[in-house]
Amino acid sequence: MRPEYNPICINMPAYAPGRTNLELEFYIIKHLPVFRGLRDEDPILHLKRVEFICARLVPPNVDIAVMKLKVFPYSLMDQAKKWFLSISIDGFITSWGYLMELFLSKYSFQARRTLQRMKIGSPRQQVYELYIDYYKRFQDMIYLNCDHEIDDASLLSCFYQGLLDWTPLLVEASWS
Repeated sequence: MRPEYNPICINMPAYAPGRTNLELEFYIIKHLPVFRGLRDEDPILHLKRVEFICARLVPPNVDIAVMKLKVFPYSLMDQAKKWFLSISIDGFITSWGYLMELFLSKYSFQARRTLQRMKIGSPRQQVYELYIDYYKRFQDMIYLNCDHEIDDASLLSCFYQGLLDWTPLLVEASWS
């Protein structure tokens, strides 16, 4: 038995001459990545994975853009699936490019900010790295991830926690 799921919001493009209809097989669906819409998920990576699977499993004489449109809803779960099913305008999505744009407009901003915060909160001073080099690297990371919205006290805490065990003693000694 093959799953038949054509959300009303997707308007499948007409098949080009020589192309056939895609009948979804369960082996395709089981290989798809899963996106739940959680803050720590990367929507760009999810789209790349969907494209990778489609490129590897596309049957002969099937348009890959049609395949991506058909399999994408199966890669969503939980909040992401609810969001997708809430798109109720008939034929609103007409191409893979537009579906990607819509998906990224919903999920990429929050994911990007979460990833930025994780990057800023995770640097560690290397064993042979000078304090000033670590400080410059931390400053560069803040500059490159400028819309992180982390307050100054938390940034200072992230910086301080990333120092080697003995470096805070040197910093405190230099302040006295």
